[in-house]
Amino acid sequence: MSINRKKLETFIRRQLVTGAEDNPVYRMTLRHAMGGNKAAVVVDLEVSPNHSYMELASRFEEAATDDAEGLGGLQSYVLASYYTSYPEKIRERFSFRLSVQTEDDDVVDQTEAPTERGIVQQLMRHNEANARVMTMGMAEVVRQQNRMIERIANQNDSLMDKHFNVLDLYEKMMMAESGREIEKLRVTSEIQRTETVVEKFLQLAPAVVNRLGGKKMLPEKASPAEMMVMSFVQSLRPDQMGEILTKLDPEQQMIIMELIQNQQAREDSDKAEAKKLKG
Repeated sequence: MSINRKKLETFIRRQLVTGAEDNPVYRMTLRHAMGGNKAAVVVDLEVSPNHSYMELASRFEEAATDDAEGLGGLQSYVLASYYTSYPEKIRERFSFRLSVQTEDDDVVDQTEAPTERGIVQQLMRHNEANARVMTMGMAEVVRQQNRMIERIANQNDSLMDKHFNVLDLYEKMMMAESGREIEKLRVTSEIQRTETVVEKFLQLAPAVVNRLGGKKMLPEKASPAEMMVMSFVQSLRPDQMGEILTKLDPEQQMIIMELIQNQQAREDSDKAEAKKLKG
């Protein structure tokens, strides 16, 4: 049983013409039907409407004949076409049977088991097809991984640049903040030193003027320590003062009494000065 060449050419020509502009055929596959749902790829070709249907028919006929010669007996084949819009879905198929005469037998019964040579050839074709599919799949995986690695590397470079910019800005801010703190401490120290000098001057100025003039021309201002001591002494009740004095040595009692007398004299002098200015 041979291939009906006219039907095969008609089928291939119809596939090349149908939808040639908007949905052309792009692949045709010849499979060996092994019973049930099992099928093995014999030849897989990428085609286009520009191909010659006669050349394609010769190619598929030759591949089917070689496969049948290797297997022996009556073999079934299916030629399937795939279109661009549905690249993985069979659009149309053409089935045929092929029986070839072997060297050992003039007539081969269709139930005869395949020969050893046919099985080896078929396995070689299957292995070749599997290797091609695996190679294409691995190449696509490698391309995707390379694109992903490149994208991640670019993102990492961008993030590192931003990180270093942030660190540089943070360092500048810390240096500026440190400079401001140092300047603030320096200004505070200057203010405190100036206030201390002014306070000491105000305390010592009346005493210097009075000594230069030989008489009391300005009221002498008591130091903060003296004022605190006098404020404490004046806040004591007579019984508290008496109890404290009994606990002190005679020299300590004399110091306390002298402080009280000086403060009293200072207050009397200030009152007299004020009265004199009013008069």
